[in-house]
Amino acid sequence: MTSIKSEPLFINHANALAKKIRHVLESTPAYKSDFSQNNSKATTGGASSYELRPTMKVNKNESVYSKQYVNKTIVSVDISSGNFTCLKYHDPSLLLNSESYRDMVEKIARMELAVPDSSGSGGDEESELIRKSDFSDAVIEYVIKSKLLRQVIFGHLNPKRQQVIQKFLVGLVIETLVDHAGVDRDRFISCSSDEVVFICRESSTAREDYEATKNAISAHLPELAPNLKVEVFDLKCIEDDRTKRVAGYVKEFLFNSHSKGQAFEIKSVPGYLFAQAYKTYLGLPIEDNDLCFMYEGMVASFKQSFFQQQQQ
Repeated sequence: MTSIKSEPLFINHANALAKKIRHVLESTPAYKSDFSQNNSKATTGGASSYELRPTMKVNKNESVYSKQYVNKTIVSVDISSGNFTCLKYHDPSLLLNSESYRDMVEKIARMELAVPDSSGSGGDEESELIRKSDFSDAVIEYVIKSKLLRQVIFGHLNPKRQQVIQKFLVGLVIETLVDHAGVDRDRFISCSSDEVVFICRESSTAREDYEATKNAISAHLPELAPNLKVEVFDLKCIEDDRTKRVAGYVKEFLFNSHSKGQAFEIKSVPGYLFAQAYKTYLGLPIEDNDLCFMYEGMVASFKQSFFQQQQQ
C-alpha cells in the first residue's frame, strides 16, 4: 500500500486519484461519443428530451432559513451526489455502470492504469502516483467523502449538460410529489438544482407527508429512489432572547429521517458565531474560547458574546 507520511503527501495522493477518476470517465466511449457534446435532446428512459414540462415547475425559490418558517414542519427531498446521479440517469456506462459514487471511486482506484502527464514533464511525483493502483484505504475514503473533489472531478465533464439533466430530475420529483404524494403547489418553499422543499399541512400530518413522499418516489421514480434523500424536520431559530437578533437556524429531524441519523443540524450560522450558537442551542454556558475565531489567518476574539449584547 502507498505510505502516507505527511499531510501534503496525503493530499497529493488524493488529488492524483481525483485526476485518475476524471481521466477514466473522460475516456469512456459514452462520454467521447455523446456526453461531451452539448446536446440536451438525448433520449433517456423513453423521454425525448430534458425540456421541462409545465407540471415540473414551481415558482418558489425562497430560503428555508427564514423566521417565517420557524416552528414549521418541513420535508426536504435532496438528490445525493447530484453530478453522479444525473450522469447515471442519462447513461450508466458513463460511470462504468457503478451502482454508487463510492463503488465508482473504489473501482477506478484499483485499476492498473497509466494516465498521461498533462504537464508534459513526464516525471513529477503526481504523474507517477496516477500510474499506481495502490491508493490507501484512507485516501480512497477521503476522495469518496470530499464534496470539493467530487465537484472538481465532475466539473470537467460537460457541467452545462449536467445542469440541464439535474433540473429535469428535480422537475420529475416536483411532478411526482404533486401527482402522487398530495403536495399542493403552494406548499413548496424552494426548488434548487438538487433539492425540493415543502411545508407539511400541519405538524400533526408530518408522518403522513413523509411516508407519502417516500412511497411516491419509490413507486414512480424507482431509478432515482436510491439517490434521493427524504428528510423531515422542525425548523427552529437560534436568537438572542432580548434583542431578537438571529444567529442561525436548526433542523430538528423527526422520525430518524436524517440520512446519517443526526438528531439536529445547525444551519445558516456564520463561522465566527458557530461556537456561540451551538452552545446556546444546547443550553451550555459560553466560555472565552467560544468568542474566538479566525480572521485572515489570525486568531481574533469578540469582546462580548452575541447573546449578551444590551438592547439598544
